[in-house]
Amino acid sequence: MAKELALWAEQAGIKPPKLAAATFQGLRGMAALEEIQPQESFVTMPVSATLFVTPRMRCPFPDFVSADLWSQASPYVKLALLLLHAKQQGPASPFAAYINQLPRSFDTPVFWPEEAVRQLQYPHLEAEVAEQRRAWQAASDELESATPGSSISRDELFWALSCVRSRCFSGPYTGSSLKSKAKVAVVLLVLSAALTRFHVPIEQIVNGGVAAALFNLIYDVLLSRQLKWFALLPLIDSMNHKSTAQGEVAREYFTDAIVAVSGKHYKKGEQVFISYGEQGNDRLLQFYGFVERGNPHDAFVLRGLDQRLAADCGVPAAQLASRMAALNEAGLADTLQQAVLTRAGPDPKLLQALRLLLASQGPSAASAGGALEGQGETRVYEALRSALEGERLRHSSSLQQDEAALAKSSRLLGERDRLALQFRVEKKRLLADCVGQADKRLKGLRSKAGGP
Repeated sequence: MAKELALWAEQAGIKPPKLAAATFQGLRGMAALEEIQPQESFVTMPVSATLFVTPRMRCPFPDFVSADLWSQASPYVKLALLLLHAKQQGPASPFAAYINQLPRSFDTPVFWPEEAVRQLQYPHLEAEVAEQRRAWQAASDELESATPGSSISRDELFWALSCVRSRCFSGPYTGSSLKSKAKVAVVLLVLSAALTRFHVPIEQIVNGGVAAALFNLIYDVLLSRQLKWFALLPLIDSMNHKSTAQGEVAREYFTDAIVAVSGKHYKKGEQVFISYGEQGNDRLLQFYGFVERGNPHDAFVLRGLDQRLAADCGVPAAQLASRMAALNEAGLADTLQQAVLTRAGPDPKLLQALRLLLASQGPSAASAGGALEGQGETRVYEALRSALEGERLRHSSSLQQDEAALAKSSRLLGERDRLALQFRVEKKRLLADCVGQADKRLKGLRSKAGGP
């Protein structure tokens, strides 16, 4: 399979002379065939060798799915449809060698029974997986409704979406390649000269095609910063993830190519890693099916913190309603409904929301955005610490129990049980660190106030 993919890559114009498929401790990855230097472009591929979706891309196969469905689909669904269309072409597909090496099945949480998801002991991910199931089922229903008699089954769509969510890359979209834009720019310069020298009305010079080109150029320059391309990148997407990897994957607009740039020195035979982005273990498990130990980008998300705090701190219903209105007005309500905490401490927006909710003198006392005076700030951290401790007590097993089970039985466990244990251990360690952060802050506040 590796030889087939390497031959296809060469024929497709991909330049990976320093990279080849290999196995590391039973897991597939990519190895350096020779030394790779920091900041070296070690894979270069034309966009034509990728499955690529852009924001304004028209439906490329109206006989496969309806144009209306395509126009309303998310980028992930569009990319999944591109993959399925290529797959159904079989050996005739220009991407056959790439598709043949993709996983045949997935076992990420979206495919787990609800009881298995509950074993994660993490309500936030339970809710995210439930929403993922709903969205994927809706996409399948819409496909069946918009394209009657479609040859795409629910299982096939879910497989393709799993491939996409575990392998796709994205980046800022700036419209057509800069080569094309340069050609348009030359035309516009000529038109500008004609307007200036001969005072010819623009409607006599700019025909419909050039006017459209002018609009597209302005659109690309002014508006496309918020737009993204999404793509499956053969070979590049076979590299494994490491949060500390320093390299990057980017589109070179002058050459209209995708490049992978190394962030460190790799020796011959060493596994080459890339980063899938600053992703916590929630998303790594949900979409990629693994958990990263000591993930520096991990976060703990507490859902419904506003209701918990209202109950724990005795906030009257009328007062809660007025303060939630103030939070909505300040754009901070969501930060309490999904409170994000990391090892660096609470999100600054979360702290401000807590101050608005709990300030004894009302929201105006916290409107400036800084710490509350007197005991106000202590009350904020006491409430946060209490909520974190309450979350810890809700778990059906302790961190120590999970660590012991993982150390003792890891090799005897099934894959789902092992992943659930790994995930719980990482989240509970993070939660313990967040409690420690709150304790440290409380100690400082009490010391400053002259208390114990």
